[in-house]
Amino acid sequence: MDRLINTLVKSNARRGGSFLLSEPVNAIGLSDWANEIRIVLDGLRGESSISELCRREGIAESLYYNWSKEFLEAGKKRLSGDTQRQATTGEVTVLKREARDLKEALAETLLENRLLKKSMIADGDETLSAIGPRTMGE
Repeated sequence: MDRLINTLVKSNARRGGSFLLSEPVNAIGLSDWANEIRIVLDGLRGESSISELCRREGIAESLYYNWSKEFLEAGKKRLSGDTQRQATTGEVTVLKREARDLKEALAETLLENRLLKKSMIADGDETLSAIGPRTMGE
């Protein structure tokens, strides 16, 4: 459950939702966004009516329904893969290593290609001498 909440909160915060990670902590030790999520989850459990829940929490029903709508939309977007996230340090390291390896493989292939062309030209193959050396941008 905590993992779901964290995912939804981060997803919603990135798109400017009201569940912001920088909000202050309230009297019971929850930040406002965590308290909003707790209230929405209580409502979704259906253990009491929404009007009773809102009275108990001291909020207007319209506010509950706004929070609930934001919460469910964030969850739907996350499940459909319609969110962007920051790459982790490990992912960046792997991608950089992969890019370096690909560049090295390309450089080796280009070098082998040039050496092959030179050896064929030295053997008297006239078709390759007309082509000439190529650069990477061509």
